[in-house]
Amino acid sequence: QDNFVAGLANLSLKHPAQCPDVPGCWHKIIERMPFKEDTDEGKKTHRKMFAEAQKPNGGNLGSIAVLVMVLGYLAEIYGRVEHCDDDLKRDMARSFASLPESTLVQLVGQMTQKQKSRVERIVQDGRSMPH
Repeated sequence: QDNFVAGLANLSLKHPAQCPDVPGCWHKIIERMPFKEDTDEGKKTHRKMFAEAQKPNGGNLGSIAVLVMVLGYLAEIYGRVEHCDDDLKRDMARSFASLPESTLVQLVGQMTQKQKSRVERIVQDGRSMPH
């Protein structure tokens, strides 16, 4: 199942026009993550998701709603060594901490309470990192 979900994520990231329902596909992808067996593939997929989320307007994620869904999920796996390596953790912390406050408020306003708490921690970590 992990490899199928990774394949669907890669297809959705690289060829979203081939996906008849981009938000629906991302909902199904995130619903089946994090990977339980192939955690190395999961880490690669998380890195790709984060890279896409960093592009203007969320790149091929296609909408703010999907961007929030992906960032919320990534916030949930932040700091969990089996799903988020040190490089991704550092990059996420720096990225979240560098967002303008208004953008951060807009994104976090659409997340679950658990995700909001995680984002607060991520931002604190990013702001305490040496530049």
